[in-house]
Amino acid sequence: MNQCTNCGNPVDPNTDSCPACGSRINTEQNDYPSTQNPYAQQPPPSYGQQPQQTLYDNPAYMQIGGWLLVFVIGGIITTVYNINLAINTIRDNTEMLNDAFFDAVLPDDWKTAINLEIIASFIIFLAAVFQIIFVVQVFQRKKAFLLFEQLTFITLLFSGIIMIVALNMIGFSEFEENEVSQTIGGTIGYIAGLFLYTLYYSRSVRVRTYMGNDEYLDRALFTLK
Repeated sequence: MNQCTNCGNPVDPNTDSCPACGSRINTEQNDYPSTQNPYAQQPPPSYGQQPQQTLYDNPAYMQIGGWLLVFVIGGIITTVYNINLAINTIRDNTEMLNDAFFDAVLPDDWKTAINLEIIASFIIFLAAVFQIIFVVQVFQRKKAFLLFEQLTFITLLFSGIIMIVALNMIGFSEFEENEVSQTIGGTIGYIAGLFLYTLYYSRSVRVRTYMGNDEYLDRALFTLK
């Protein structure tokens, strides 16, 4: 039975008006207390707007792509080039040192410079190892990939400095201008690459999304947030 809100007499549920006072009866029942709004905790959707995606919900960033893919491919190509360069430098300089004629005519400074070039080439090998680890870590979503990328540039920087010292000992005038400029320019490029790559990986939303979090920043030598 319903109850008339005007006079309080019981009213048949199928009746539209109270037989006692004639007031109209509201037959719709409110299942919620008058003091509680059932929609208070969940506002109605705003039509015409796409739901906001969180950082890790962006499907385009879940797979390797964009500049991250470009840098990985570039790392692979650079590794192959550096290994080939190091092998040729070690072979040519070793043959020169082992040649009796060159051993007799080369000044001691030149011999020291050639040995420095060989040392620089072995450091390039080490950089190639770091670069390979970087590529593997990216594909496996490991958290130390940025650390190995930074180690790659740092070791290449050391090799470049040693090469410049070796060229200076022999005398820059003894080499072709493009060889000297490539060595010096490459060394400057290693410094720029170290900071630019670190800046990208420190701030890239794609990288952070692809990796799942930014824990790799904690393992890096330094960051540029």
